[in-house]
Amino acid sequence: MIVEKYARHVVDEMIEADYCHQLILGISLLKAQSSYIEGFDLLYSDGLSGVYNDGIEKLIADVASRGVLGTSLDSVYKRIPDTEKFPEQEGMFAQIAMISLWYLMKYVETLEFDNFLKSIEGYFENKDVENQLSQRPLGDDVLFGRVAVKVARALEEIGREGRGEVPSINFVVNAVASALCDDYEGDG
Repeated sequence: MIVEKYARHVVDEMIEADYCHQLILGISLLKAQSSYIEGFDLLYSDGLSGVYNDGIEKLIADVASRGVLGTSLDSVYKRIPDTEKFPEQEGMFAQIAMISLWYLMKYVETLEFDNFLKSIEGYFENKDVENQLSQRPLGDDVLFGRVAVKVARALEEIGREGRGEVPSINFVVNAVASALCDDYEGDG
């Protein structure tokens, strides 16, 4: 796994975080990948954004109430785009993001940390694909080092917000997701 190879220190921090902080981080990383799903829908008019956003909203509701997701893993799994049917890069990005959503939902159901890590892995994979398609790709060590720093900062921010009165889970998720959306191409 990319996460374990290049971000072991972040994995250790994720292990130490409580369930809610883990879930908020996972949701934030999913939100940061929303543009991939939107790009897919622009190209294919498949309605995947609705499924993706509904899954995110169900996860946010779970953080708020520790309730039941109300969405079956099977219904999300069935909507993961097949890259043979959707071969353009948008299909690959959307496939990775949907698999990340599926694994985070599976983590909520099973509480198996490995499912959480597989969800986080999707963010790293999409950044890798983005990097490979760029005009000036970074080396793996540089790229994943930068991604790991951003994820560590996001987790730190979530922890900081969690100590006070959080205005809303959506606010935290959106703030962290927007900080994660920065471009890595050609950075110093």
